[in-house]
Amino acid sequence: MKKLILVSLLVGFISPAFAELKSHSGKITGYIVSKQGVEKLFFLKLEGITAGGCSSTGRLAIDSSSPSFDATQSAIMAAFHSKTDVNIYYNDTCNTGQNAWDILWVCVGDIPC
Repeated sequence: MKKLILVSLLVGFISPAFAELKSHSGKITGYIVSKQGVEKLFFLKLEGITAGGCSSTGRLAIDSSSPSFDATQSAIMAAFHSKTDVNIYYNDTCNTGQNAWDILWVCVGDIPC
């Protein structure tokens, strides 16, 4: 039993290391505001991004447990309505929302990311 617990802990610590950091730039083509339990969810679609892995629709998501949730949501909504390009960095995991890659951070405007 102790070996099983140790292996489970090791897998839990090692698994996130296999998530691949990716980025994509373009215009936001749409977004969805949702709720799952107590967490607010924010999904978006970015032009030119192709589906793959756990995100068969090519959506990206962030939830309200992220410290940058409010700022990210505001930046994305402003970029959508002003048709401004954004650069989004994300992991190729779908832990935040089903069928959506996990957003790490967003850059808007002429600033090095």
